[in-house]
Amino acid sequence: ELDQQQQGEEQHGEELGEGRSRHIRNYKATIGVLLRSGAAPSIARMPTATEGDRLSRGMVLTEYATVLSELSEVVMSAINAALAPQRDHSMLLARLLPLAPHHDGAHPHPSPSNMAFGPHEAEAIAWKIGAFLHEPPAAVAAIDQYLIGESVLRRRVKAAVGHFVKSAATHT
Repeated sequence: ELDQQQQGEEQHGEELGEGRSRHIRNYKATIGVLLRSGAAPSIARMPTATEGDRLSRGMVLTEYATVLSELSEVVMSAINAALAPQRDHSMLLARLLPLAPHHDGAHPHPSPSNMAFGPHEAEAIAWKIGAFLHEPPAAVAAIDQYLIGESVLRRRVKAAVGHFVKSAATHT
């Protein structure tokens, strides 16, 4: 009978542990959504009087670090998506430009010859031509999917990504 009572207590403890784990997972998910939608935790204003307050504060700070870590991956993915068309087309153009016929002489043109480029000139020219093909809206859309609310963080990240994409696309 004592054995059965211990088994019952263990099972009840496992059920409580499972319920607590589910509650913590839900709490973390809620914190993540709030942070992604623009809620910024003020560490100085978070209560620390009780052990529960300190645990909650620690959980919020951990989730905030997770959101910021994921944000860097989202930003890099957004930048790559925005520059992918330019990168793809400029690589193709860099291979094709040296093969393009051109005329070096006055009128009437002599027979066409292949273009001569110095080291990396074809790549630089191709990148400049490809600058017309970058897609800034792709970067903005990726940021909008991750940061879901109107917030200072979202506005700043979108501005920074837009500036970076424009700079990367138009400068060699």
